[in-house]
Amino acid sequence: MKDNLNETFNIIEAANGKEGWQKTLALHPNLVVSDISMPEMNGIDLCRKIRNDKRTSHIPVVLLTAVTDEEQQLQGLETGANDYLTKPFNFEILTSKLKNILAMQQDMRKTYQKQLDVKPTEVETESLDEAFIKKQYK
Repeated sequence: MKDNLNETFNIIEAANGKEGWQKTLALHPNLVVSDISMPEMNGIDLCRKIRNDKRTSHIPVVLLTAVTDEEQQLQGLETGANDYLTKPFNFEILTSKLKNILAMQQDMRKTYQKQLDVKPTEVETESLDEAFIKKQYK
């Protein structure tokens, strides 16, 4: 899967959920794709950590699993996952979903990004002597 995704996306791989969390914190990827079943931290816990941290809560998460249990799927979505796919899945569908999530994220950035055009105004300064003289002759 990594090799196929690497043709379209820049991939950063993690060996387990704990390493995935550390890399998410350090590298702030545009999207996280995680398997549910991983050592040290499962995908649902990883998604929960990403969602509950201000530094990463904006990063979309897609969960993948071989478990077709609807209860686990609901749990994954309730933790804030943007999507949840069960294996085996169609690779073109996965790629299309990832592209759509990234496009929506880019559109939101463009919509809400504020570009301020800061132009300093001319500031008139008046010395204390000038202020005194003006006051005396009014």
